[in-house]
Amino acid sequence: MARRFNTHPIHIESLLGDIDDGNLALPEFQRDFVWEPAASAELLVSLLQDFPAGSLLIWTPQEESIRMRAFSGAPPLYKANPKLALDGQQRLTSIFQAFYGKGEHRYFLDLTKLRGDVGFPDGAVMVRTVESVAKDHLDSTDMQFQRLLFPVERLRSGFEGYLNLVSRAAHEWLARLRPNH
Repeated sequence: MARRFNTHPIHIESLLGDIDDGNLALPEFQRDFVWEPAASAELLVSLLQDFPAGSLLIWTPQEESIRMRAFSGAPPLYKANPKLALDGQQRLTSIFQAFYGKGEHRYFLDLTKLRGDVGFPDGAVMVRTVESVAKDHLDSTDMQFQRLLFPVERLRSGFEGYLNLVSRAAHEWLARLRPNH
């Protein structure tokens, strides 16, 4: 008997890029995104510790009659015949919104809790509403450094993006420490 199904490990970056590019969508019959922010934070902690996050069921339909839609927070679909996520929508939407800074919440790594060999303890990923981020000025690099919070969406740019952020903040702090001449 021939195998009809195969497993194909896919990197998260590839999946998120496919969602952002419209190469991965949802069938219209899927329910809406309903995960609570705390569940998304727990998933992020698992992923950041390199733990498995379950399987996904991705389908490439052969016919164009399937009605589809974009993931919550993703750009509108414009490509014909994207792959469809039949299982894993909540997880994919959670990480897409966290890593792309979309949706009603923003996620930060609380660097005060990431010390030594502890890994990612409870509370290492902090969740804030978009409104509270603006109110508390957590969209400011300076405030992020003062509070030792690192936006999860910055992880998308990799280590280089992190180094650029650290370098910029260090220059700003050094400029403030220099006496005025």
